[in-house]
Amino acid sequence: MRDDDHSPDGAAAVVTCTFVCEAAAVEEPPLEHAWEPPAGWAAVLRRDRRLQVALLAACVLTVVTAVIVREDVGSAVLPSLAVSALAVRLTAPLVHARSRAAWEADVRRRTRIEHALRRHESVGSDFHETVTERAEEIDALSRGSWIGWPVTAVTGVLLASLADEARFHVLGGVLTIVALALLVRSQRRGRWARRWLADPLPRS
Repeated sequence: MRDDDHSPDGAAAVVTCTFVCEAAAVEEPPLEHAWEPPAGWAAVLRRDRRLQVALLAACVLTVVTAVIVREDVGSAVLPSLAVSALAVRLTAPLVHARSRAAWEADVRRRTRIEHALRRHESVGSDFHETVTERAEEIDALSRGSWIGWPVTAVTGVLLASLADEARFHVLGGVLTIVALALLVRSQRRGRWARRWLADPLPRS
């Protein structure tokens, strides 16, 4: 051992060197990345496109059925215009590059929010405030749904029971079933939202 090692300056140099080497060997904690779906974004985007096409097909089928049942093309003018507007909105992301990029970004955002609320898992610190804001919106909507959807269901029951024509009976029954289903869905999502608001950043 050299004489310098026994001096105070030499000992300090050895300790400092050792500390620097140990600090350099410690790895920094990895940055938190945004959550990615297990199947990949391509599968999510493809599924959403199919849903858009199915929704458009259902709307077109509804208009065609209304024309056939009523045997009156004029009565389907307004529904046809509504379906045309919906068709433009649904197909725009598939045609224009700028609209497609915005649509894909929106799908990614909605998918991450849905996963965070449904599974009560963090999808990245960058989305913390976004998920919390959406949870507050869903919580407010779920509380209001106790009024809106029951009223709609009662309206459907009255329509089905008091109407003279069979088609209104069917329409009232469908309206009642849809309203009750949406009430259940709203309350389930409200529970997810309140769970997130009680613990905005759960530990996985």
